[in-house]
Amino acid sequence: MAAIITDDFRKQLAASIVTENASALDTVPDYYIGIGKSDPWTDLLTSESVAGFAPSVPDGSIREREEVKENLLALVKVPVDKAVRVIPRITYAGGNIYKVYNPEDPTCFIPTTINGVTYQPCYVVDQEKIWVCLNNKATVASPLGQAAGSSDVPADDGNNNYGIKSLNSGNYTWAYIQSVAEASTGFNTNQFVKVSDTDLPAGTDKTNADAATGGLLYGIKIINKGVGYDAAPTVTVVGRKRDSGGVISAATLTLSATQGNGDQVTFIDFTGNGGGTDWTDASVVITGGGDDVTTKAEAVPIFAPIDGFGVNPAKDLPSYYVGFEAELVGNLGGDAPIIAYRQLSLLRGLQTDVRTDDADDDAGGADLLSLDALQFLQCATSVDLSSVNVTPGDYLVGNNGAMAFVDYIDTTTANQHKVFFHQNNNDIINRKSFDSNGTFQLKNRTDGNDIGVSTSYTSIGNGEYTRKQGEVVFYENRTAIVRSAQQTEEIKLVIQL
Repeated sequence: MAAIITDDFRKQLAASIVTENASALDTVPDYYIGIGKSDPWTDLLTSESVAGFAPSVPDGSIREREEVKENLLALVKVPVDKAVRVIPRITYAGGNIYKVYNPEDPTCFIPTTINGVTYQPCYVVDQEKIWVCLNNKATVASPLGQAAGSSDVPADDGNNNYGIKSLNSGNYTWAYIQSVAEASTGFNTNQFVKVSDTDLPAGTDKTNADAATGGLLYGIKIINKGVGYDAAPTVTVVGRKRDSGGVISAATLTLSATQGNGDQVTFIDFTGNGGGTDWTDASVVITGGGDDVTTKAEAVPIFAPIDGFGVNPAKDLPSYYVGFEAELVGNLGGDAPIIAYRQLSLLRGLQTDVRTDDADDDAGGADLLSLDALQFLQCATSVDLSSVNVTPGDYLVGNNGAMAFVDYIDTTTANQHKVFFHQNNNDIINRKSFDSNGTFQLKNRTDGNDIGVSTSYTSIGNGEYTRKQGEVVFYENRTAIVRSAQQTEEIKLVIQL
């Protein structure tokens, strides 16, 4: 049986993720952003430097998701206030045609092209404020509506917060939703902006929103233009309204209709200044139009949320995106090697798998802010690798035939040199386990020649992240991202639900 995931359900999923990340309970999973894959995407190392090179698009397979975990170099915890609801940034541009906000139209939040004409989403960001379009002065009614390009900038004049920017001399009407600045701690980029997901508190703003657009009847959408009209029909909206005391009462509103080419109803508009506020539900009744009507026209009313636009922006807008943000500062206290990485990921549910092997942990236990993820071979005390250089893609071979990519060699502590490594699905290496102690030989990836001499190791060490644990929520492949010990990287990921 056919089914569909509704936008409301997607919004609920987004809300649950944000709530989950903000929880301080030990039983609630944490979210970590991971960096990984030091080895190049291609066997021919120079191929990555060719203009236009792009890594493969993730296929979402179980095998690939598991490999993401194998590639991990380090993970950084998403702070409790850094998983937020976001929407795509649609920047206002004069001349564009913007759709009318219609909660019954699943396409009103996405661009649509019909007969070469592009209809932009029904909301815009202008001067760092979010607005929705309530009227685009359609001249010919159709299932989507044909409208004029906007010449009316929805810019705030300082007095329109939680109200309507009604431009009687223009062709567009805009309703204010929120200031981008009000989203605070903002996940605000040239692609996405944060939206508030909580109700406005009682006060002036909430009162103004209710007074301006609470239950506002602002449009009539024709869904069937009918056949056989030789005169304009009588159109009436019938329904229920909320009076000032909150009581629901019956209400009617008369509209005007235009009978156009083809004996169809082509346009319905309000006879006065609009349909008024406080509508809770309504329907459109179309009667008359002549004796030759064979198919009656049909239309539906479009009205605002009963509390008004902007009371809870996440409910008004397509907030089924979640933005995650974390800072990768230097080497994260030793947890993140200063080497290039090629994969970004989001993992969930690691809090019960954290190990505290290292003395430089941020806090220890389940509240670790960062995790090192690589395994390493602990070299014998007599080994000195300070003059050995490896490059991405070089590998090592154990005396038992185990093979792995070398991530880096740590020579900071005398007589305690470590060779960090990972194994993945690349056929240059294998997934055989190394013996608990033995010898290994470093190899050059380009020609397979030895790097240095055979080296003894006494044990295998593990990172704080327990390999293969957690759920991979998201990952993307990138060209090499070069790191510096002095830089702070703001990593931002957006997932669409």
